[in-house]
Amino acid sequence: EDLEAKGVKIACILMEPIFTFQGMTLAEPVYMQELVKYIHQLGALVIVDEVQGGLGRMGTTWGHEHLGINPDILTCGKPLSNGYPFAVVATSPRLVNPMRVITDQIQKECINP
Repeated sequence: EDLEAKGVKIACILMEPIFTFQGMTLAEPVYMQELVKYIHQLGALVIVDEVQGGLGRMGTTWGHEHLGINPDILTCGKPLSNGYPFAVVATSPRLVNPMRVITDQIQKECINP
């Protein structure tokens, strides 16, 4: 609220579904769901980093599934390639589809929701 009063707009929130460096602490699902609602009300994006919690390490494919949230953008890296430098950024159709309309330079094969 203080930021809004100063005219500062929030663009996004970047989070991990499990806080691995803080002792494997899972965030409270209800808190995270309310946080995501608030961020979306601001018109900002929710980005989830699944490098530590993704690909089955928490019992589900993606760690954010435990929180009951759907991120706008998901990032994942090392687990996909056994430690080699490789990364993935996945996004929702809501973000991808406008890009398809405004540019013809992005090939259809490069943007698949």
